[in-house]
Amino acid sequence: MNVVSVLPAGPFDSAFSYECNEKLLSGVVVEVPFRKQRLLGIVTDDDVKTDIKLKSINKIFPYNIGNASLEFLKWMSNYTLIPRGNILKMILAEKSVFSSQRDVGSNYASLPSKTYADCICNCEAASTLNMALTVLASQAFTHAKAASTSQSHLAYDLEGSEAENGASLKLELRGGQLEAIKSIRNNRNRPFLLHGVTGSGKTEVYLSAVMDALKENRQVLILFPEIALTNQIVDRIEKYFGIRPVVWNSIVTHKNRKEAWIKAISGGTGIFVGARSALFLPFRDLGMIVVDEEHDSSYKQEEGWFYNARDMAIVLGHIRKIPVILSSATPSLESYVNAKSGKYGYAFMESRIGASQSPSIHLIDMRQSKFDGFISPVLLRAIKNTIAKGEQSLIYLN
Repeated sequence: MNVVSVLPAGPFDSAFSYECNEKLLSGVVVEVPFRKQRLLGIVTDDDVKTDIKLKSINKIFPYNIGNASLEFLKWMSNYTLIPRGNILKMILAEKSVFSSQRDVGSNYASLPSKTYADCICNCEAASTLNMALTVLASQAFTHAKAASTSQSHLAYDLEGSEAENGASLKLELRGGQLEAIKSIRNNRNRPFLLHGVTGSGKTEVYLSAVMDALKENRQVLILFPEIALTNQIVDRIEKYFGIRPVVWNSIVTHKNRKEAWIKAISGGTGIFVGARSALFLPFRDLGMIVVDEEHDSSYKQEEGWFYNARDMAIVLGHIRKIPVILSSATPSLESYVNAKSGKYGYAFMESRIGASQSPSIHLIDMRQSKFDGFISPVLLRAIKNTIAKGEQSLIYLN
């Protein structure tokens, strides 16, 4: 009988010792008895206690959250002063994944330690699922290739999962976009700030970088600050790559959350789009993180425990040794200073793509004119001229 250390998901900062017939590696997901409850948890490398009467592990699941998630969990706990178990609850967020597993004592297959390191076990269902996900994802990107390269134009011909229906997709880069993607590829070992005016084509640039990761059969996470923005990027990704990305946020159904969690931990090529909580998915082979609208205050978690998902993405990228792209038309001061000081890579796209033009902006000093109300004479004339032309005006008040 082996003694293992288990950290339960919940308000626990210390692990507890349990008995088990198997020798388990750190990161393996288990279910353990705790007082009158059964709690999910993970095996850790904490010291074990053998001089007391120990309870036995109830269940062993065919999942290992991996060393990177373990290190991220520890770092987050030290940084936020939140018990490790509470952060583990975020990682093991989809409880329905574990609801149909069998008890250790009910004919469970032998589970060699080495299989846990790869997050694969002798459980036929888990192996079949992993293989199916990997094959499907690989097929979706098998035909992705760089079609042509020139100084003024770069295009990827992408035949997605709808290739049999004749779908042929192109992701085109021009002008400043070419310089930006070249700079991103030359700065893969540090975070990168992609700074560009609205309409400059930042999305196409970072999707080109995403394509690089997909060619290496890696997983990619794209973060958005607001759930409302998710559908826009999901449709855009499907347009360019021919497959629909995996979505993770608070309004996704339990069924889809379960599928997303399993896809993340099973590995294989794939794009994940989500809000800040997607950072805690136990990715098996994450190859890139993109933080769109990196300046947005919605990345700040301000209930329960506090963190900025943009900053945690930087930490996770450092732990996993993968590129992190921060994209914004109005970067945060922190990111801008880090970029200008050389801590981050940096590219600025100052021109819009196509025929669209930047709007004309006038700053009016309200102290310089004598008038009643909140509308200045300059604004009043502009509104009257607009209405006279049969057009509309929109006024924002804070």
